[in-house]
Amino acid sequence: MLAVGLTVSALNARGVFVAWQFPNPRGARLVYCGWGLLILSLFSPAVRGCGNSPVPGWSAAHAAAASQFRLPEPEGGRHWVAYAFYSTINLANLLLLLSPWALVRGRRGGGQTYAAILGASAVAVWSAAIGHPHEFLAGYYLWGLAMLCLLSAFRLGGRTLAAMVVLGMMWLALMLRMG
Repeated sequence: MLAVGLTVSALNARGVFVAWQFPNPRGARLVYCGWGLLILSLFSPAVRGCGNSPVPGWSAAHAAAASQFRLPEPEGGRHWVAYAFYSTINLANLLLLLSPWALVRGRRGGGQTYAAILGASAVAVWSAAIGHPHEFLAGYYLWGLAMLCLLSAFRLGGRTLAAMVVLGMMWLALMLRMG
């Protein structure tokens, strides 16, 4: 998912999707597509839970949000990495909730800051399955594609893309290390 997300983001930065991006009225179609995928992801099985039972997307989102309120032990370095990861995922989910505001901003020619922050946080979402691909189900991929659709509605700059690549490599290294 990380490779797909970064590849599409690179094409975005090159201007391949300019006819489908804001302030063009067709930019809203990508946002609506993203919302549809997001709704599907909430009701689809997203991850494997205890005993290999599928966990729906809304339940996985609730668990991720709840993890934000449990600070790790001060000595637990590995736990702080997980906390930072879930914090970034929760930021991405918050930005998805703010996407109606971004739609309004995009129609008015704005939303670049929103897109930059969404891109930086989406990289963590796309990195989640690294090292454990069999634990992630259709809802996870729909969620990642929803973010990609929303992100593609805005033109990404070179600095945003560079930040996304650096963050992607960082999350890749951390996920492989934590195994």
